[in-house]
Amino acid sequence: PASALLNITYSCLKTENQKEKIILSDLTGNILQTKQVSVRSGENHYWLNVRQLASGIYFLEINCQGAKSVVKFVKK
Repeated sequence: PASALLNITYSCLKTENQKEKIILSDLTGNILQTKQVSVRSGENHYWLNVRQLASGIYFLEINCQGAKSVVKFVKK
């Protein structure tokens, strides 16, 4: 569970610095935030501020190289 900051770590095979999207949505599918982030080849790290979110379950979608990963997380 996260209460203030969510640490996001993901890997991409890109060889160039590019921009990709991180999308935060709620259980009903409403998009709450969309962030453009720089992506490097290999492991990437990003901190997402979740302080303003109400307690509950949320989904984080990460798009990298046309592939989409969705992860569920709990906000305390």
